[in-house]
Amino acid sequence: MRRMLRVLAIMLCAPAVVMCATTQEIGDPNDLDLPPNEPPSPPLVDNDGGPPLVNPDGGQPCTGLQCNVPTCAEGTTTTISGTVYAPNGRLPLPNVVVYIPNAPLAPLPRGVTCDRCGTLVSGNPMAAAITDTKGNFVLKDVPAGADIPLVMQIGKWRRKITLPQVDACKANLADPSDTGTDPSTKYSLITRLPRNQQEGDLPKIAVTTGGCDPIPCLIPKLGLDATEFGGGFSAKAVNFYGGANGGGPGNPPKAEVALWKDLEKLKQYDVVLHSCECDEHNQNKGDQVWTAMKQYVDMGGRLFTTDFGYTFIEDAPAPWSQVATWATDHDGGFPPPIPGGDYPINQGFPKGKALAEWLDYTNGTTTPGMVNLPTVYGNAVGLDTKRATPWVTELADAGGAPKIFTFNSPVDVDADKQCGRVAFGDAHIFSQVENNVSSNFPAGCREQMNDREKVIAFLFYDLTACVISDLVPPEAPPIVK
Repeated sequence: MRRMLRVLAIMLCAPAVVMCATTQEIGDPNDLDLPPNEPPSPPLVDNDGGPPLVNPDGGQPCTGLQCNVPTCAEGTTTTISGTVYAPNGRLPLPNVVVYIPNAPLAPLPRGVTCDRCGTLVSGNPMAAAITDTKGNFVLKDVPAGADIPLVMQIGKWRRKITLPQVDACKANLADPSDTGTDPSTKYSLITRLPRNQQEGDLPKIAVTTGGCDPIPCLIPKLGLDATEFGGGFSAKAVNFYGGANGGGPGNPPKAEVALWKDLEKLKQYDVVLHSCECDEHNQNKGDQVWTAMKQYVDMGGRLFTTDFGYTFIEDAPAPWSQVATWATDHDGGFPPPIPGGDYPINQGFPKGKALAEWLDYTNGTTTPGMVNLPTVYGNAVGLDTKRATPWVTELADAGGAPKIFTFNSPVDVDADKQCGRVAFGDAHIFSQVENNVSSNFPAGCREQMNDREKVIAFLFYDLTACVISDLVPPEAPPIVK
């Protein structure tokens, strides 16, 4: 750097110049004593002998890390690549936004938020990408040097890390040790989402437990720390409430009393996961509950449920009640289970295609394009595809009924005005033999995620992501220049 200062001083001390600055700080060209009518030169940045560093906008004044983007030989650039994983560091995640901020990150809003894509990404991204179906990303034209920040974000999951060194005009790995190609052995403690609130931002999640389909075991299998689990509302990221026949950590309060009927309490959560209660149990719900849940999702909340959780959709006010056709009988005449097995994934929309490719890559299916559902039900027999999107269906010759579907809310408004999202599975995914939700949670959960559970992991991160039409593929945020 001192050498550059001496060179600059010699250049400025020409005979025609009466005064020259030999101790000027380099960086702001307006501070230099230049001859009249000569435009200022672009800022100079010392690169310790490497390629010259300039702003990529053709010499316009740069700010912050923009000034550290190298000018490379033709055909080369400075890149950062890697794979983003769930908090467990093992499950690669698609559709995660990865970017280099050029300003401080804004705090994420607490509670229910109308998170349409592009609204929660902050920090003036100067390079951005979105992970593909293998969780991979490549950032191009990035700044070189030491301590380069990198942000990974999907919805309100956000983690910022610092890369110790990025070499100019080279392909850099965000995690130099993550070089494997086999998804069963790939792993990174660096490029993963946060496990707790000390590592980054997490969505606020309410989990209602029930006697069937122990969905809460998804949370520890994804890698969240047990320190983030607690009964009832608290500062912990994951708060448990008891549904019919459901237990959980911290002696959770009853959901019908402490959560479902209270819109103000619901609004403090980003996501509600509702476990199947083995029956409708509508005695602990009713119009007030169904209305409050719909209002919560309309405002930007997210709801995931399976099997008998259909009551939150079927019994909600219109148009939710019109999204699907149900073969249900409130007097107990419920349709019998359907044989389990492989069910086809709808690949006619971008996320469905991504699910099929991702399950195949992560060994989440034995048959490409299919998902294995061991315990399936026939509650939903039809779907209004103008309002909802089928992800998994029966085979056409079996009727083609939806087995997994989603819809954005409010229903029947333009896509750019929809804020919330619902995901429903007409099946049980988690084995009650292998998974138990009780006071010692998560000790009763099978340690690792099995293949069929991966479909719920994909849906969970899709549910917590920003809301866009299912007909539109996710995109990286715009670059701020």
